[in-house]
Amino acid sequence: MKKFLTVAVALLLLISMVGCGTFSYNINNYVKVADYKDGKIVFIDKDKVDKTVKDAIKELVETYPEIKDKTSGKVADGDTVYIYYAGTLILFEGETTLKVGESGVKGFDEALKKAEFKDGVAEFTLKLADDFTIPAFAKKPAKEEDKKDESKEDDKKAAEAAETSKEETKKEEVSYFAGKTTTIKITVEGKNGKVTDGEELKMTLRWTEPNFEGGVYDAETEKEAAKKEEEAEASHSHSHSEEEEEKRPGFELEIGSDSFIDGFEDGLIGASVAANTKVTLDLTFPNPYSQNTKLSGVDVEFAVTILSVTEAIELDPDTQWDEIKAKIFEEDEDAVFDYANADEYRKEVELAKKMELATTKILYASEMKKFPVSDYDDYKQNYDNYMYNQLYMQWFYAGGYYASTAPTKEYLVTKYGGFKSMTEYKQYVADNAGLQLKRDLILYQIAKNEGLTEVTDEEMIDFAYDMGYTEKVDGKNVGDKKALIEAYGKDEAKKAVVLYKAQEYLAGIAPVVTVEK
Repeated sequence: MKKFLTVAVALLLLISMVGCGTFSYNINNYVKVADYKDGKIVFIDKDKVDKTVKDAIKELVETYPEIKDKTSGKVADGDTVYIYYAGTLILFEGETTLKVGESGVKGFDEALKKAEFKDGVAEFTLKLADDFTIPAFAKKPAKEEDKKDESKEDDKKAAEAAETSKEETKKEEVSYFAGKTTTIKITVEGKNGKVTDGEELKMTLRWTEPNFEGGVYDAETEKEAAKKEEEAEASHSHSHSEEEEEKRPGFELEIGSDSFIDGFEDGLIGASVAANTKVTLDLTFPNPYSQNTKLSGVDVEFAVTILSVTEAIELDPDTQWDEIKAKIFEEDEDAVFDYANADEYRKEVELAKKMELATTKILYASEMKKFPVSDYDDYKQNYDNYMYNQLYMQWFYAGGYYASTAPTKEYLVTKYGGFKSMTEYKQYVADNAGLQLKRDLILYQIAKNEGLTEVTDEEMIDFAYDMGYTEKVDGKNVGDKKALIEAYGKDEAKKAVVLYKAQEYLAGIAPVVTVEK
């Protein structure tokens, strides 16, 4: 067995992940293995192998590019920008009409009457009440499509809406801006001095919450930003060591990562890469906005300062292999990656794909007579545990780490697994556990037929290395047999190696053909 990059290749291998040890009974009593030496039954699709190798190289060079400062030109998709940015929420911006004293907003009229217009402009701040709702004069006009939807609403729904209690309606309409301190700018053409009760104002209104809570990230004053930029420029070299990258000021954002709301990253594309470039982004939070539903559909203005930009340049695997390897080990000094050149890596990826394709062919060509009950129960339990762990981690990284209690299994299964019910989930587990058991029985029988069931220490150490169980020997990573056995169990570790050898054998005897489409 050759070593391989676990992340890129191991997922292609159909190695058992359940523990029931070696199969001591007569496997032929349970499964009828197809003729695996018949090239018409077990063969390998050349196009699929070629595509897998191509994709693996593409993923490798995209994952470990050379990072360089971008000192000229424009921000492009795939670049990483380092930015300061601050957000201003916009409650309303546009033309509206208001009669002084009749705004319906607590404190608004009083503040307006205290303000003084100069050359048509008056500005003041207002802390909104905790039960603040958007007043009629500051509501966005309905879009044409919204009006059409409203016109289609049937009489029954309209009647139900009318019966909704005022208290419930008020609760639903309480704005995100409730309790916030806002800034109001009113423009009335030709107006100077103060306003009086009853005066009707046809105005342009800009009503905002600057630096809204949760909306300012890594924001700095221009003075602070300039100082940090000077320090960064004095200390930066172009080698981009990890230590230097940590010194780079600003929030690190990869353009195209979809980390921010729609429009934020796209809005930076085309901006100058020159230090302290200013960009204003007028955006709207998605509707609905799952991270904070009260912000759904709210307009926001981001003031962005671009401090610096880096670009990722793909290395040529055939001429810059040493650089790629260096980047892999720089990111993870325990990485399982010891290929001498790109061709050796391609051959290992090719082997892994051949093993997968050949194993799949024999799996579906063979027949399961019956299931050994105890093994089948073990496989179902282990596959169930595997699925639960996968779903739990999805929940955890989707925000579950903030939760005070763990979710129920049914919640994970339906929310993150996409299953309609626990019954559907259990059937899925049973089907896949059965498929795994069938596969393992077939492979183990092939290994017995071909005399591959004896496992040497060297094979065990190689397999441990492949699976990421390593130890340092003379400064080099080697397979840790002891750690593998502790993780798998002795019998299960041996079985995993035997199954691997059987897959390797199938890949070696199966003809590689071009399948007609």
